[in-house]
Amino acid sequence: MPNKQWHPVFVTALKEALSDAPPGQVEIQAEVALSSRPLDVDVIVIKKKADIVLAHPVARVFRRYNLFEFKSPVDYLEANDFDKGLALARLYKVIEHPGALVLDDFTLTLVSSSYPRAMMEMLKARKLKVQADVPATGIYQVKGEMFVVQVVVINELEDPEALYPFAPFITGRRRKETQATVLLLKKFLQDPSNPYRKDLAEFTIKNELVLPEEMEEVQQLMYSPEERQRIKEIFNKSPIMQEWLKEWSEQARIEGLAKGRAEGLAKGLAKGRAEGLAKGRAEGLAKGLARGRAEGAREGKIEKAQEAICTYLKIKYAPIAPQWLTKVREVNDLELLDSMLVRLFQAASKEEAQAIIQQVLEKANEFSSR
Repeated sequence: MPNKQWHPVFVTALKEALSDAPPGQVEIQAEVALSSRPLDVDVIVIKKKADIVLAHPVARVFRRYNLFEFKSPVDYLEANDFDKGLALARLYKVIEHPGALVLDDFTLTLVSSSYPRAMMEMLKARKLKVQADVPATGIYQVKGEMFVVQVVVINELEDPEALYPFAPFITGRRRKETQATVLLLKKFLQDPSNPYRKDLAEFTIKNELVLPEEMEEVQQLMYSPEERQRIKEIFNKSPIMQEWLKEWSEQARIEGLAKGRAEGLAKGLAKGRAEGLAKGRAEGLAKGLARGRAEGAREGKIEKAQEAICTYLKIKYAPIAPQWLTKVREVNDLELLDSMLVRLFQAASKEEAQAIIQQVLEKANEFSSR
């Protein structure tokens, strides 16, 4: 899988989510350095006027200066990330706005794909009040700090209009991921000149975050040759979509597709498959093969990642107990395996390596149980 640069695409997702702001009235700054040493705020959203109202629920609490700390889908918010966010917010105020007497102009938003259980338990232990689903599902308001703090769990956002900019960051929620991705691609087709939607759509395709069943929904948007050509150009960047592109080129000749009717689409797809399957494979096999190849390829990558980690552990920490190798093979999420390998490279001892394996296994079990 291509190397994903998550932070830049999260900045793009924020720009799309807040795109209803009047021109020039909202400034979004990425990776804002607070000192000469590595100490950055992931994103800062600055409202130029206090009376600006933004539609996205994440922005309902915005004041003048709004700081974001973000974790990618292969990472998660730890308990200490809460204190780090508070410290960065105060440091930003001291360095950039030393004249501010109170913190009413500042907010902090902590963003994670999955629910940060350890962080929430810590807040509970500190007797801080956490209000769930305020102002919308998936957003948690933290009461008791000197300025506004909220935690956003992308996997729990429900409103499609609020969720689609963050489609690439959804994990373990196949139906929700499909709906958000399809809506993102639809909006891009409606306005291909929008740079944020273009970057998000290309990131999704390039990193193979889009599934064959999602492509089938997108096909229903192809009402004109221009739209068909536009989506082909995007999908052409993903090798996994080549067989789909062959079918679409055949379907372009079907008059029923021009009307966009469901009945015409079904007939067109049947004819396109029949003509494309010259070797006599049964109708509908193409979709099964495409999905089978995609799933098989992913399973192969997972097995290779598991073996790579096991080999590394055997060499680095020999002898290592067989149960730890068994635990590694119980993790079937490719992103979690990649994250595990990176963290194991940084481990300073066998005990630390075992702790990392246990943490990742627990996270994998959490994904499967939710």
